[in-house]
Amino acid sequence: MAIIFNQAEEEFSEVKDHWKLEELYADMEAAKRQLAPHKRKGLTAVEKRHLRGLLCGYSPAEIACKLSKNTRGIEADLCKSLYRYLELLTDRKANTLKNWRDIIDWLEEAGYRTSSHKGQNLAPLEHFALACPFIAGPPILHPRYFFGRERELKHLFNLFKYPPLQNAAVIGPPRSGKTSLLRYLQSITTISPPQLRYGQRTNWLPQPERYRWIFVDFQDPRLGTRQGLLEYLLTCLELPVSNSCNLERFLKVVDRSLRSPTVILLDEIDVALQRYRELDNLFWEGLRSLANNQVEGAMFICGV
Repeated sequence: MAIIFNQAEEEFSEVKDHWKLEELYADMEAAKRQLAPHKRKGLTAVEKRHLRGLLCGYSPAEIACKLSKNTRGIEADLCKSLYRYLELLTDRKANTLKNWRDIIDWLEEAGYRTSSHKGQNLAPLEHFALACPFIAGPPILHPRYFFGRERELKHLFNLFKYPPLQNAAVIGPPRSGKTSLLRYLQSITTISPPQLRYGQRTNWLPQPERYRWIFVDFQDPRLGTRQGLLEYLLTCLELPVSNSCNLERFLKVVDRSLRSPTVILLDEIDVALQRYRELDNLFWEGLRSLANNQVEGAMFICGV
């Protein structure tokens, strides 16, 4: 059984609160008609869904995992469609969008953020954050707005700077920023400097482009079974997923195929330990054995 993720129109719908989505759709459709007049009118449901995922801060690989699609297929679709429309919409030269992380900044500069995030009478968010760096509420997804935790970051990056990568647990009270820390780890080493604060450090790792990052949110019940979680991990790793994916087959496939350094970020791991019976001690011991003694030390597991 494969993971079946909801692909309805409302996937990634949380962006409606932060972006002028209907205005953006209309302007993107105009750009599409200008670039490809022979194609169907308007954005397709798939294009809209991918756009919302990017605006949520998800990478193409994460979008593919959430939608149970092939990562390379998603990336190819984006390069042929949304990336080209965005360049025209924001007055950039063709084929200049190389990094998906630029999309949020480009559209924010073009005025598609809602007034609740960026209004004409408000100071830029980064100036506010410099004055008051603690932001209570949802996790911080963009590394520009993450402050502090230098000691913790240095310790964690040192754990997986060189093989064998080591496991770690981040412990803290609720709402103390653990999820924001994981998201920062995931993006800070490969994001382009113009998207960050002046002088913000990115050189935490040697050859950061070699690393794979997989974010697992255990508040999602679809990841609460062995098969569901293992299929999700294999999809994110772009490894073959069998019809009956059990722990033994997963360990065999990953041990045979994984050679690039891979960091699995387990968010809300307490939920997994307390609610999901299939994720028992035997399961975690198998993953720990894989990370410590197999795959040439190429896997790191960080839980919070």
